[in-house]
Amino acid sequence: MTKFKFKPTGRTYFISDTHFGHRNIIDMCGRPYKSVGEMDADLIASWNAIVAPGDTIWHLGDFGYGNREYLQGIFDRLNGFKHFVRGNHDKPWVNELGWESVHDLVTISVDGEAVTLCHYPLREWPRYWSEGLHLYGHVHSNLPGSRHSYDVGVDSIGKFPMKLGDIKKKMALRPDVQFAEGQPVDRRRKRELAVEDEPAIKP
Repeated sequence: MTKFKFKPTGRTYFISDTHFGHRNIIDMCGRPYKSVGEMDADLIASWNAIVAPGDTIWHLGDFGYGNREYLQGIFDRLNGFKHFVRGNHDKPWVNELGWESVHDLVTISVDGEAVTLCHYPLREWPRYWSEGLHLYGHVHSNLPGSRHSYDVGVDSIGKFPMKLGDIKKKMALRPDVQFAEGQPVDRRRKRELAVEDEPAIKP
């Protein structure tokens, strides 16, 4: 896992699981389109309606299906400085479409927040006990997020990329992670206990 020295340009957005070119995803996830051409055109238009050419956007995997020429054409039409976190359906050449950076798992800083990005949902992530956040995709809205993690896939947040502040509003409506005996995590108390348990440093 890398800690990427992320220098955002403009506003920063997130999205995942666009599945450009994937006809079966329409039926699998109940997307409101009659054809893959209609879906791709709408997703491109929705992306560009939100993301300006000078903005930054992180795509968390499963960019698309189909041949390289087709997906390259879609990539080139999408606004923004585009960063990529690989998904399980992405062919190796998807890494070479022209992304600003490519990762499997990365932690970045956005608006002063530590945000760990992965295609897959994690049970725990860097800075988990100090209010670090986690964004993921892959599950197509089938695994609820929490107060500190959220699915940013198209089938969860919708067709428009989202800024972290808006994602956090959705997180605030979710319960926190449940641990042993169904007890929610008290992050502040957990940090206090961690400090108390640290061994004394002897001279």
